[in-house]
Amino acid sequence: MGAALLIAGVLAAAAKAQQVIGSCRLESNVACTNQDLSGASLAGVNLEGGDLRGTSFAKAILQGANLLHADLRTADLSGTDLSGANLSQANLNTANFQGANASRADFRHANLSGANLSDAKLSRADVTGAIAIGAVFKRATMEQTILVTANLSGADLTNVNLASADLQRANLSRVDFEGAHLRRANLTGASLVGANLAGADLTGAVVDGVDLHEAKLNRAIWTDGRRCAPGSVGECR
Repeated sequence: MGAALLIAGVLAAAAKAQQVIGSCRLESNVACTNQDLSGASLAGVNLEGGDLRGTSFAKAILQGANLLHADLRTADLSGTDLSGANLSQANLNTANFQGANASRADFRHANLSGANLSDAKLSRADVTGAIAIGAVFKRATMEQTILVTANLSGADLTNVNLASADLQRANLSRVDFEGAHLRRANLTGASLVGANLAGADLTGAVVDGVDLHEAKLNRAIWTDGRRCAPGSVGECR
């Protein structure tokens, strides 16, 4: 009897560790496409290298999850708790992160092109070297976020909070920063060619070596606190 109970306990623990939901055995290199895992409690789950295209994790708990190298193209992560998760080198092309909490998450060298991160919390996330061409970050909270050498060309960052963010050598060409909060942000060596900074607040920002060619600075607040004149292009007048 004791042996039977012991075996049953071991099997139950193994099943829990593997976390089988529907047809998905949630483990590294899993193939789990177009599934509905919305609302699931998956804190700390290991989905490294998994094929998770089109799967819904809406409002799920993925706190501290390992999604290294995972393929999450078109996945729904809206309202998901991804705080502290590892999404390094993941393919997140056109994924939906609207309203997600990805604070302190690791997005290094991930592909976020075309992704929707509107209203997402990304404070202290590491987005170093990521590609986020055309991504939407409207109203996102990105205080102290690291975006060194990231490529955000053509992205929408209107009304984003980037206070004290590190954007050194980032490609920010044609980015829409209208109304963005860039106080104390480090923009050293960044390319802001053709960017829209209308009404943005750059008080205390570091702009050494920044390329502002054709950048729109209409009524932006410059690093020294003065308001740029209407129609300012390429420099704060």
